[in-house]
Amino acid sequence: MLPDLRARGRGDLAGAIERKLAETRQVTRWFDDDGLKGRLRVLDRRLLGGVLLDASRAIRRAGASFRRLAPPVEVEPPAMEIDADR
Repeated sequence: MLPDLRARGRGDLAGAIERKLAETRQVTRWFDDDGLKGRLRVLDRRLLGGVLLDASRAIRRAGASFRRLAPPVEVEPPAMEIDADR
């Protein structure tokens, strides 16, 4: 199907479909617990009852709320001294 779209001059549509397929594969791998992170999630659920996942979520939530509450920090560039004797 994708080669046909490209042959008809619809490379943009073929590219969009390829990106969506790649995204779908990635999400499917995540839900199927494939890869290193998936294996760690399985071990966490089986051996620790999901404690690592809960801790990770709590840390992310705390960081997000801290960034939301903290005022923006303005940094001034250092003053440049000009040597007039040169």
